[in-house]
Amino acid sequence: MRNRKKTVASYYLPASAASPGFPAFPFPNLTQQRPLEDVSGPHELGTATSFTMTVQHSGLQKEVLALYRRALRMVQTKPPPVQPKFRLFVQHTFKTQAFSLSPKDISAIEHLLRKGKKQLEVYEDPKVRDCWVSKEMRDWDERHRRRTNSKLEGL
Repeated sequence: MRNRKKTVASYYLPASAASPGFPAFPFPNLTQQRPLEDVSGPHELGTATSFTMTVQHSGLQKEVLALYRRALRMVQTKPPPVQPKFRLFVQHTFKTQAFSLSPKDISAIEHLLRKGKKQLEVYEDPKVRDCWVSKEMRDWDERHRRRTNSKLEGL
């Protein structure tokens, strides 16, 4: 038996199909005898195949995401005992606002962005040491946690 490099065709196909000249094989390009070292890109053998989809965001979406990241960074500047309250406030505000309006309502989104930036500037002030969290926000958080935990248990 000859010491031969493993090829793409012999890797993907049964031994009978990988031989050159296999009759009536529907994918003739797979029977080409190329060494595995020549295979590159997302189809590389020996590694997990992963396709990363990049999502193209509009300018408005980028602004909203930037504001959300900035708000979450602001939470980190607050004293550790009150950080969960600030985080809940930020998450609740963004999630409820996101579900309350249509993505096509550009003027409303722009209005909320301006309002959110002004509100965030106030909360970023080091003199602001605490925030008020309503019962509605706590209830929302409890429902959100239950929903997330049940999804995780289902995995």
